[in-house]
Amino acid sequence: MRARLRSVAMVPRTLYQENTMAESQKLGDNVLAYVEGRKLHLVVDLEASGRTSASGKSTVIASTRGNAAGPEGVKVGLNVYRARFG
Repeated sequence: MRARLRSVAMVPRTLYQENTMAESQKLGDNVLAYVEGRKLHLVVDLEASGRTSASGKSTVIASTRGNAAGPEGVKVGLNVYRARFG
């Protein structure tokens, strides 16, 4: 099991292979992507404080803010959020 990450920008090299870190790519707010073999891995720090959504109904933890160009020519659209109420 991987340890919880404090910040995507501070990903410990011990969690990933050296060449993987060199090829990682920031896709948006709190979203890091890397390719290992033929698999795309997305890393999101679930402990990040996030920001309030435009509607005020949720807290956005990570987002690509639309479709982002990912590694190997793929497009990625990702939103990770928590409901603020209920």
